[in-house]
Amino acid sequence: MNDVICKIAKIKKRIHKSSSCDYLYSHFDDLLTELNTLKEGNLPIDVSSELCSLIHVYAEDSIYNTNASANWVRYSARCFYCADYLVHYLEEPSKEKEEGFLNGYFFQLVEACVAPVLQQDVLAKYIQRNINSIPPVELYDNLIRKATRECLRCRLWSASEVSLSLTYNKSIKWLINSYIKAYSDYSMLKIWIPLLNTVRLASMWYEYPDSANYEHLGRYTRVSVKRCLDEMLEIHLALFRLWYWHNSQEILEVLSLEDLIEVLEVYDDDEFEKTLRHMVTLPYNEKIQGVLKHFAEDDEDWIVRLSKELLSQYHL
Repeated sequence: MNDVICKIAKIKKRIHKSSSCDYLYSHFDDLLTELNTLKEGNLPIDVSSELCSLIHVYAEDSIYNTNASANWVRYSARCFYCADYLVHYLEEPSKEKEEGFLNGYFFQLVEACVAPVLQQDVLAKYIQRNINSIPPVELYDNLIRKATRECLRCRLWSASEVSLSLTYNKSIKWLINSYIKAYSDYSMLKIWIPLLNTVRLASMWYEYPDSANYEHLGRYTRVSVKRCLDEMLEIHLALFRLWYWHNSQEILEVLSLEDLIEVLEVYDDDEFEKTLRHMVTLPYNEKIQGVLKHFAEDDEDWIVRLSKELLSQYHL
């Protein structure tokens, strides 16, 4: 028991001094090992009290510097994760009290655009905790808008910034799919997916490998950025496919012809052909005709043949 209290004191001291981040990892893991030896019975009162104090310290540090670098954003999310994880070791009513306390910090992290970086189980927990007091669509909309705004921080000379943008993209995909699964409501796709600005990302993805602007970067950074851009683009395209196959007429109404072409440009070959062949089965639309005319002048022979074939059949 004394070992637990000593480890808690050591972590609190390191947090206050900000001497390093090892209290988020090695010291935290050591503390969990000690706590697991006590979990079979109720925690002693003094241990429970010290644990609650540490939860508060972690929570307070989660909003210490949320507006700085990508590493600080991850630091904030990790602090909140540590605080929430420690709640598992408490008994009622302390557990409910501390979760209520952390809920206040959760909303501060929502406003600071850190909440989408939280681990999905933690994010899901606090979304669920609040859906009875906040309309679900409002809560999800706030989180998604914050995350899409932060995606624009993607500075291609910093691997950590691009990696954080990828984390936000993964969170957006999870939030959208979670909302649809929970409420069977696809009506927000026409609002949320355009926020992602896939055309901008597609341009970045296409231009980055050969861009002279980034030649000065080290190989590790260039490889990391390219990998992250690949993953981000795949997330965007997966969400577009979800939207298209749910309501293709809606996507034609919302997107401009130019944006529609830009998205199709980065589809893989199989999905590209499948989508074009489906488009010509839809009621006549000038945008569809515009898409086919555009790709009928492509530099790949198979795309030209396909587009001309479909164009000859369309609107007969």
